[in-house]
This record gives sequence, structure tokens and C-alpha cells, in this order.
Amino acid sequence: MKLKVVFESEKIRDAYMLGEKKFVWTYGNSGIDLRSAEESFELQPGERKIVSSGIRTQLDENNDLWEVQLRPRSGMNAKGIYVALGTIDYSYTGVMGVVMTNQTSAPFKIEFGDRIAQFVVCPIAKPEIEIVEKFEERDRGSKAFGSSGVK
Repeated sequence: MKLKVVFESEKIRDAYMLGEKKFVWTYGNSGIDLRSAEESFELQPGERKIVSSGIRTQLDENNDLWEVQLRPRSGMNAKGIYVALGTIDYSYTGVMGVVMTNQTSAPFKIEFGDRIAQFVVCPIAKPEIEIVEKFEERDRGSKAFGSSGVK
């Protein structure tokens, strides 16, 4: 499987391809870093913003059993900057946007080219959907939040 990538400008290409942390899949890592393609800005406390990555991706033709998942970088989460999970469907070829929220009490500065998220290419299953009146009984049933750790 191939993943085609388009950079929206030469400046964005340089941000991804030059320097120590190049835009490549590295053996042993599941994700590839995404960078901010926006000029320097501050994310204010409690503010949510869609930040452009400056890139578009496309999976091989007729390969719709795969998706691109946008995921947080642990370093951003550790700083109190939440990055929402996202899915890039096979048919979407627009610029990837990263939803970021500042959960701290201070402004957080993001510079052009900063690594803000990561993406992973993952297989997906297409289940056969069966409509039923009720489910078969299982031990856990409808016990929710925290119930799997209760003995």
C-alpha cells in the first residue's frame, strides 16, 4: 500500500522534510508527526482551534479498507494541550486539520513547523450489519465506566 502526500507549499514541504525530524515513517514507530502550517499564534486557555497541517494524503486507489487516524502526541498532552482523535476517510483528500484545545490556565504558543500531532495508517473492518430485537446476554452487560476493573 502507498500513501501519497501533497504539501500545500514549498515552505510547508521544507518544514516537514528538512532538519532532524523529517517526515518519514521510522521503524518501530506507529505514527508520523504532523506539523503546524500556520504562522505563529497563541492558543488561549480553554480555546479550541483547528490547526492546518498543510498536507493532504491519499491512499492507493480501491484501497478503502484503510484509514488515516489523527492522534495526539504524548508531549503535547503532557503540556496540557489536548489533540482530538480524528479519522481521515479513504475518500477525503483535503488538507488535514488538527483539533487542539488548551486545557491549561496560560496561553500556549505554537510556531510554524512545530510538531502538533501524529497520524497512523490503520486497517478498518467493514462489518455485515444485522438488525436484531435484543442481544445475547454477556457477563458485563451494560455495566459502564470503571466496571471492568471491579472484582
